[in-house]
Amino acid sequence: MTQKDQHQIPARVTGLKRIRRAAGYSFAGLRYTFQGEAAFRQELLLCLLLTPLIVLLPLALLAKIYLLGCLALVLICELANTALEVIINHLSPDYSEAAKNGKDIGSALVFVALVNLAIALLALTAPLLSAAGKG
Repeated sequence: MTQKDQHQIPARVTGLKRIRRAAGYSFAGLRYTFQGEAAFRQELLLCLLLTPLIVLLPLALLAKIYLLGCLALVLICELANTALEVIINHLSPDYSEAAKNGKDIGSALVFVALVNLAIALLALTAPLLSAAGKG
């Protein structure tokens, strides 16, 4: 196999083969992010700790689904941030203000998702905490 053959884009496929290939790419991305990004591992741990708590809280089903979606959004934003960083590092290995700004914006994605999660948790659990304090 020549150097050129190693870098060719795979031929288009359809049906189950396409789905299987897409799943493989997705798992490769998750593996890369898990292995290389401490922030992703920390946020995943946060999700693993909060998920059972959210499920067990005496909240309406819709509130639980919303909170679980907020947790997922944190991971989604971290994946997007990591993708941005990988691309920026590849295209701009030297320092540049544009690269810094791109990375800062990616970091802001995660920050906004975490703030959203905190606000949602506080808003939806405040009545429970207030009731527990009175009881």
